Amino acid sequence: MQIASSRRTSPNLVLQTAAALELERTPELDASRLTVWAASSAVTVSGAVGSYSALTAVGHAMRRVRGVSSAIINVVVDPAASRGATDGDIRRVVERALTWAPAVPSAVKSQVRNRHITLTGEVDWDFQRRAAQQAVEDLRGVSSLDNRITLSRCRHVETAGQRLEYAMLRNPRLDASHVSVTIVEHTAILTGHVATLEEKKQAGLATWVCSEVTQIENRLAVRPDSPRLG
Repeated sequence: MQIASSRRTSPNLVLQTAAALELERTPELDASRLTVWAASSAVTVSGAVGSYSALTAVGHAMRRVRGVSSAIINVVVDPAASRGATDGDIRRVVERALTWAPAVPSAVKSQVRNRHITLTGEVDWDFQRRAAQQAVEDLRGVSSLDNRITLSRCRHVETAGQRLEYAMLRNPRLDASHVSVTIVEHTAILTGHVATLEEKKQAGLATWVCSEVTQIENRLAVRPDSPRLG
C-alpha cells in the first residue's frame, strides 16, 4: 500500500492513513498494488486488482471510512490468473451461474464481450436484480459488469414514502434523522444529509425494500462533521 505524497497538511494525512488502513484490513484485497491520495474530504484510489469483486471491495472500503465525502476509484482489473479464458468460456459459466441462482428469474439475460458482462431483463424486486449481479461478479475472468436489469412498474405508490422513512429508521447502520423521502411516480428522491458515504449507501438500500420504487435519486449530501444519534 502506498500513500501518495501531497502538501502534507495534517487532515489530509490523517484521512489518507485511515483509508490505506481500511484497504489493508479488507480481506478480499491485496492492497500492495494500490495507492491512496486525499485532498480535503475526497479520496482517490489508484492501481490494479485481480478480480471484479476486489474492485467493488475497494469502493465498499472507502465508504466505511469516516471523513470521506467522495471517492474516486481509478482501479483496473487485471485477472492475470484467467488470461486463457475466452468470452465464450465466461459466457457459459455466467449462464450456468444465473440458472442455478435460486433468486434470479429466467427473465434475466446476459451478454459477454471483452470480459465485460451486461445483465438485462425485468424483475419484480430489487433483491432479484442484486442477486443476478452477485451470482456473476465473483466469476474468474470478469473485468467489469453493467447491471441494466429494470424493475416492473405495476404497483401503487400512495403510502410508499411513509413506509420508506420507517424502513430507514429501522436500519441500525443509518442515522436517518436528517433524511427526507419524496415519491414522484415510481421514483424515490432522497434529500438531506448523512455523516458517511456508507450511510448514503444504506439509505439507498433501505429504499429498495419498497416494491413500488423502480428508480432512486440519491441526493443526500455527505457531511463528515454531522453529529450522530446515540
